[in-house]
Amino acid sequence: MRPLVFLRVAAALWLLLAAASCGSRKESDTRPVIAVSFESQKEIVERIAGDEYRVVALLPPGSDPEMFDPDMRVMKALEKAEIYLTTSTLGFEQQVGERIRANYPSLKVTDLTTGIDILMHTHELASASGAPGGHSGCMEDADGHDHGHDHGREERHGASSHQVGDPHLMSSLRNAETVARNVAEALSALNPANAAEYYARCSALAAELHRDDLLTDSLLTVSGAKGGMIVVMHPSLSYYARDYGILQLPLETDGKEATPRQLEQRLRLAADGHPLALFYEAGHSERQAREIARSLGTQAYPVMLNGSDFIGRINDVTHAIAKGATQQAAAGKSLPAASATSNQDK
Repeated sequence: MRPLVFLRVAAALWLLLAAASCGSRKESDTRPVIAVSFESQKEIVERIAGDEYRVVALLPPGSDPEMFDPDMRVMKALEKAEIYLTTSTLGFEQQVGERIRANYPSLKVTDLTTGIDILMHTHELASASGAPGGHSGCMEDADGHDHGHDHGREERHGASSHQVGDPHLMSSLRNAETVARNVAEALSALNPANAAEYYARCSALAAELHRDDLLTDSLLTVSGAKGGMIVVMHPSLSYYARDYGILQLPLETDGKEATPRQLEQRLRLAADGHPLALFYEAGHSERQAREIARSLGTQAYPVMLNGSDFIGRINDVTHAIAKGATQQAAAGKSLPAASATSNQDK
């Protein structure tokens, strides 16, 4: 037994030393720092910057971007940053911007959403985003008003999240392509000597995103999913829905659970629309989501776009929707006439 005990102790010591070595390397990383808001942004910046910079995401993976409150960890990350690449669509980014102006006035801040048509009001009302042609077709809410997208931005004063436009930009491969170009421009301005490398990497990434966009569009078209409905617990797929002509029906309003009456109304709308899939935030409301999906005759899928491999996660969403459309076609179901007509007319 003694040799076995010795081997176990030696193995444990080796693991501890290896962990300490990794931690030491991480702490001694002297590369200049770029700060971004989200993990998906970090992925794009790392692809374009290469190994030259250490990229730090302020929002931890899987966190709710609309409820996140920046703490001292965030400010410490910004203290070492040469530039902060923001999307300016969320309250915490507004707070960070104010603190930067107060504490680090020389820190350069660049908005990566230039060139992106920001969707508005998607978190406030039961809108069904996603008419072809790049704009949002919306269902009327109980007040009889039609709410969709806006080319500008407006801050919702008094709301806890202070949302300025739909923050889920990275549910769109087309948005990601625009963000990549903006990253290349920002880095080139920061370090002109390496501009050619940044633009070359940007071109490679843009080509990959464009190819995936075409494949997504093709799969949704072939499967008959376009013009169909998806149900979401939280409206995190608004840009995706807009890009591919999918109707998105959220079951919550303004980041809050619907009242029993609201939920009943929306489930009635969902049932009439024969939803292709239901999506819920990974780690939240899984049991409820699966029960609702079962009652609607569809399947529930977790989605977490604030994490690594956002392209793979978008592909997962596409395959889930296409699967639902294929199954409905096999069962002899078709799109509701109103939905099909409204999308053909636009």
